[in-house]
Amino acid sequence: TGGVGPPDEDPLMRINETAFDVSDSIDQALVGPVAYAYEDGLPSPVRTGLRNFSRNLREPTNFINFLLQGKFGKAFETLGRFTINSTLGLGGVIDIAGKPGIGLPYRRNGFSDTMGFYGIGEGPFLVLPLVGPTTLRDLIGTGLDQSVLPFVVGKPFNTPEYGVPAYVINSLNTRIDMDQAITENRVSDDPYVFLRDEYLGERRAQIQALKDGADDAGIPGIDRYQRERDGPIVGAEDEAEAEAEASAEPAADKQAAAPASPPFIETDTAIISATSIEVTENGGRTALRSCTIAAPCRLKGQQFARGSPRFAAITRWR
Repeated sequence: TGGVGPPDEDPLMRINETAFDVSDSIDQALVGPVAYAYEDGLPSPVRTGLRNFSRNLREPTNFINFLLQGKFGKAFETLGRFTINSTLGLGGVIDIAGKPGIGLPYRRNGFSDTMGFYGIGEGPFLVLPLVGPTTLRDLIGTGLDQSVLPFVVGKPFNTPEYGVPAYVINSLNTRIDMDQAITENRVSDDPYVFLRDEYLGERRAQIQALKDGADDAGIPGIDRYQRERDGPIVGAEDEAEAEAEASAEPAADKQAAAPASPPFIETDTAIISATSIEVTENGGRTALRSCTIAAPCRLKGQQFARGSPRFAAITRWR
């Protein structure tokens, strides 16, 4: 069975694909090189200070949205961060609150997260030049996020002298953070579909983490792969089926049931936390990947899709 036309979550797929091509061309010609020059030209402490300062200005928005979600502990944790860093941290340039001994991590939150938390749908997926991937809900939420300081505080946050440099610095920092993901996207089989699936999957995981009350909810750099690291490397249905079979199987039979051939993975997303694996794709291509607990090997769903004739066979696992 099959369907005709774009998926329900991406009704503007044809327009988005064109916008994606334009955005990627702009990134390769302008945004990427400027971001690399920014990264190479400014010393790391200066870039870190600018990032910390920008994050500190977002704390009121984070605080408001944790309150709206009824997460009062995280709300007052955020308020504590803002107070400490705005005073002892020289206006937020130094992240004093995040250092060992205080240990209040930065948690990002926003109005789009609050809307998702209360069940408001994400709307159609969008790709906008100079904005990148988003959804209608995220676009509206981002606009509200950026309105807090200009409307509540006023000057200088409602002036172009502040707004333009702040936007440029935030965009360059985001581009640097996303460099590896952008590189992976460009070498995928279908870069546009890969981008859409990764973005929607990550945003849904972030909102689900808020709903679940996950301790790492909102912490930048904690993505859905890390949250799933200690979970199954097979799909949920396969896992339930395997657990049911294991519980019904006598202990003696379990020892005798060891596979004679290398195990294989055929899932939407697979996370390997071994230190070294040798992955062979259907077609004979082999790649040795080094992994650590902090950076597990990731087999992306777009590359290894459930039900696809392509699969990954683990021929060596240490």
